[in-house]
Formats: sequence, C-alpha cells, structure tokens
Amino acid sequence: MASQEDRRASTRQKILDAANDLFLNNGFEKTTIAQIVAHANIVKGTFYQHFQTKMDLLLELGRQDGAERVQNLIERVKQGESALDALQRYYAVLAQWFETYPNIAEDIMLSAIRLHDPGSAAPEYVAHDFTKLMLKTAQDRNEVRADIDVNN
Repeated sequence: MASQEDRRASTRQKILDAANDLFLNNGFEKTTIAQIVAHANIVKGTFYQHFQTKMDLLLELGRQDGAERVQNLIERVKQGESALDALQRYYAVLAQWFETYPNIAEDIMLSAIRLHDPGSAAPEYVAHDFTKLMLKTAQDRNEVRADIDVNN
C-alpha cells in the first residue's frame, strides 16, 4: 500500500504531466487551471494543495526540465564532449526559449528575484552551478584560460 507521501507525490506528478501536455498543445496563456484539473482528473482544491498559481506550476516544470538537460550535458561532457560546446548549447536553448516566450520569461525572472535563495534548486542556481562546472572542466582541458576565476 502506498504511503500518503507517495500518493501526494503521484498526484503532484499527475498535475505536472497534465499541465505539460496542455501547455505544449495549447500554450501557457491559453491553458486554464480548470483545464489542468480536468486533464489530471483531480478536484480544484487538490491543485491548490500543490501549487499556488499556474506560474508556480510552470516554474516547477522548468526546474525539472532544466535539471534533466543539465544532467544530460554533464554526462556528455564526462564522455569527452567539449565543455565549452555544452555550455554554449545550454545558453542558446535558454535564449531561444526566452525569446519565444517573452511574457512568461518576464514572470519567471521576477519570480526568481523574489525567491532569491542561494543553493536552491531554482533554475538560476542550476544554471550558475552548471556554468561554473563547465568552465572549470574547460579549464582542466585547456579549452579556457586558467586565469579566469570560475568560483564566483
């Protein structure tokens, strides 16, 4: 029998999966919380037990996606791919996303500023840690000058 924590995690993931499907098909702005709730087959109150707003839901999807992308790039670099190439690809994807969704990007940036918490799993800290790791790896491989301080 699943614990309450397992059921809660499962419900949260159902909401995330439903929102992801709807955001991909309809776009963020055209997707309503009512649609997400119906697609996840939950009641509206359950949504609010997991997320305060639709934007919070989008931020969590971004965190999950970003963490997966970063881990994939790290693995590729460990297998010999250029750290600088991985870093460039990562930032190119971010820039393209921000250009494609400027209204959402603005909300995400404002949210990140309000929730500034160093060491968190928020996208800006994942990006910062990834950047430092790739620059350090590039230095170790002589792809980047050794005099660049990658610790700040």
